[in-house]
Amino acid sequence: MKIVKDINEFNIDTNTSVALGNFDGLHIGHKELIKTLVAESKNNSTKSLVFTFHPHPLKILAPEKAPQTITSLKEKIQLIKNLNVDILALITFTHSFSKITPKKFIDDLLIKKLKAKLVVVGYNFTFGFNAEGTTVYLKKQKKEKNLDVIVVPPVKYKGKVVSSTYIRKLIVDGEIELANCLLGHPYTIEGKVVLGKGLGKKLGFPTANIKYNPEKILPKFGVYVVGVKVKNKYYKGVVNIGKNPTVSSRKINVEVYILDFDETIYGENIKILFYKHLRDEKKFDSFDELKARIMEDVNIAENFFHYNSNNIDNRVNLFTNWG
Repeated sequence: MKIVKDINEFNIDTNTSVALGNFDGLHIGHKELIKTLVAESKNNSTKSLVFTFHPHPLKILAPEKAPQTITSLKEKIQLIKNLNVDILALITFTHSFSKITPKKFIDDLLIKKLKAKLVVVGYNFTFGFNAEGTTVYLKKQKKEKNLDVIVVPPVKYKGKVVSSTYIRKLIVDGEIELANCLLGHPYTIEGKVVLGKGLGKKLGFPTANIKYNPEKILPKFGVYVVGVKVKNKYYKGVVNIGKNPTVSSRKINVEVYILDFDETIYGENIKILFYKHLRDEKKFDSFDELKARIMEDVNIAENFFHYNSNNIDNRVNLFTNWG
């Protein structure tokens, strides 16, 4: 997949089919849209091109309203690449770009610059100055501009429309399993392993403390069954997110115990893939009680991985290579 970050330097000698959107999360609705793009581009012998922005437009136009992200930029690129897209136009969103009129966006950008013959958008897509461009406006360009338009209807799960907003709420509420169903892949956070207080080691469960990206949503405080990607290998794990009330910490910590692992990984970047919420954060009366509960959490995690690896009727793709 070719990645273009400066639209002024973009040159192409063939026509394209273009998908437009922010695509935070790359959830199953986004994937349906991009799969439609790729299939149609093959049918009409054009290059498939995803046009998206970074950062989120609200981060520039109204920072106080900007949502925390579901996917990092790195994750978004990898997920789009996995969908066999030919070109990713990853454009920096600015105040000046936000002032482009819908007409200018179509004439100068889509048709002249990108050589678009087809545009694929979601049902609620808007574009241009003050979001004046709509799917209805796009469709009106078909005859005049010779521009085909496909509007992908909403994807629903159990009767509810899949959206980034809904998925953010699920993550904040600790509903990781449902969030993963709507994403179509495990929710993840990534960060560098930093020095902690060493409490886990004293309890017999040495943990890796993660310096996470504060722009990404943290799941609800509590304990989760996770996969852990370290140096391109996957391991089973249990992560605790919260303020460690048993030891009265004021700082939010992300600490992961990696099962069957004894390497020193300070300074390494690791990825945590969330699978199941085990329990909320709790203050224990003693370290012995805490240690016993951690042991129980680890046993539950072991059973989770054993069950999902061996039960052919409920097998899940726990360890993926999407990022």
